Amino acid sequence: MVKTFKYLGIPFNQFGIVSDLLINQRITKATGSMALLRQLGIQQYGVGLWPTLRAYRTFVRPVMEYGIAISTLSQVQIDKLDKAQKGCIKMTLNRNAKTQFPTIVPMVMANIPSMKIRTPTIQQKRDEEFKLLKDKFKAISCMRDIRVVEPIMYLELPSKDRHRMIKWRMHWLPSYPIKTCRCGEINATREHYKICPRLQPLLLKLLDHYGTIPDLKHPVQPLDYILNNLPRNEVVLGNKRWIKAWPALIRVLREIDFLSHADADFNLNDEPDPEVTMKQQQNNTQS
Repeated sequence: MVKTFKYLGIPFNQFGIVSDLLINQRITKATGSMALLRQLGIQQYGVGLWPTLRAYRTFVRPVMEYGIAISTLSQVQIDKLDKAQKGCIKMTLNRNAKTQFPTIVPMVMANIPSMKIRTPTIQQKRDEEFKLLKDKFKAISCMRDIRVVEPIMYLELPSKDRHRMIKWRMHWLPSYPIKTCRCGEINATREHYKICPRLQPLLLKLLDHYGTIPDLKHPVQPLDYILNNLPRNEVVLGNKRWIKAWPALIRVLREIDFLSHADADFNLNDEPDPEVTMKQQQNNTQS
């Protein structure tokens, strides 16, 4: 199993974005691009300072900023970005990036904020955009308030159960067009399964294992709330609450899949016992 992988140029591991690796890659690529532009004569003694700074803003800085909006960065990492940007500005002045040379004046003249200011600004815009999306889209309004890689994407889980959790998140379970539930409810939406009589025993068992759930604002369902509080690694799944709630959650989603496809041939007994799978995962984690 690989420790890290890239998706759309951003390095991930099983816990999410690898921020150290991301920052190093962004800095290497951005400074390399600026060095190439300098070699091509795009510096203050070639095409002039303003065109050179515009070239940095247009072509190089976006390379350095790529992925920052969805990453959680430490102050040390932000300082590294700021140092790299200063090196790029020195190159626009036809100076070596490592030379001690003030960059504040050209940055102010070209309205280029430091990365210490720019990074929080980018992330704030992301948060504002996310808030607007939560208000606009029903599916997103049911998800976490903070942006993280969903644990259901990478936690060890049977393939069918992972698909069910993802489909529930995407509001594709129950699937469209909405069908009649096996309990007889016509056009049974996801809201129906909060009160479906055939699901109640499993749902009540899940809620008993999980614990208290506060009053939820429509359209958030109890399953959404539980998924929003799902731990981000297998170790925490083994604690007192989740060791029972996690298998119970899997069983509830299996039953929703079964109930919402009344015309399909289902045999849930063919699928692995989630409690047994949970025990095997614990043994693998401890070994």
